Amino acid sequence: MNGAPEPAEVKAGVATLRETVKWTVGGLAAVAAAVIAGSPLTGLGSLGWGWRIGFAVAGASAGFAALGYVVWTSIDVLAARRLTFQGLVDEKALPPARQHRLERNLADMFPGRMVSFKAIGEERARLRGEIAVAKRPRLNQLEKDLETLRLHSIELFDTFDFDEIRDRFLTLRRRSFAAAVLMIASFGVFAWAANPGKDSEPWLAEPYVHFLTPRADELARLHGKLSDACLRVPLHVLVLREHASGLQDGVMLAPDCPPTRVVLRDKGATIAPQGPG
Repeated sequence: MNGAPEPAEVKAGVATLRETVKWTVGGLAAVAAAVIAGSPLTGLGSLGWGWRIGFAVAGASAGFAALGYVVWTSIDVLAARRLTFQGLVDEKALPPARQHRLERNLADMFPGRMVSFKAIGEERARLRGEIAVAKRPRLNQLEKDLETLRLHSIELFDTFDFDEIRDRFLTLRRRSFAAAVLMIASFGVFAWAANPGKDSEPWLAEPYVHFLTPRADELARLHGKLSDACLRVPLHVLVLREHASGLQDGVMLAPDCPPTRVVLRDKGATIAPQGPG
């Protein structure tokens, strides 16, 4: 058939596709290893139970899941699975919808008015049935037609087999791109969550006392977290550090109340107790 690849070309094409898959999987694994290796994990154990440890675990899990998905789907292309002609005739070798799509791509290679392997199988069965009862010279023509169809079918099958592997490779390539984006983003979240930045603002050289008179609603909220002894107005907060964001770290001081670490927002409009000082 004109334009059809030779068997040697088909085998070389299949080998090239599978080698490309190996490089693809290896490249994604290398990216994952580089991201993890570039993320110091010394701070991971000190995160405690909170949102950062949750983001770190979720990011690592999603990243490894994406990598595992690519490896798993790559096995389907790398596996030395071969189609059979009879499997295509019976439409059991592949999902029917996928087989019909691939057959349409090779419509110009099918002999006569046949447009599927099932049709070729039916034609072969018809010829064999006629050969069983035919006499010469009709028998000679039927045998010639059957041999021509057999050779045609071999060439068509080899091309279809290559196209089927290439189709799986193209599907893997699209999925690998999406998985790579997810993997890099996930490991990026893991690296960010596992390595919290250190406070750049130094402690104040001269701490000062901030006298606060909270709003009624703020005072009511604090009553659920601190004892009455700690909430005698005005509140005395020793400010120890001021952040560029406007937050202030300090310690609440009051008689009969243990020192309590607090974070002040909006110049004391909101007070967030952090625990014993």
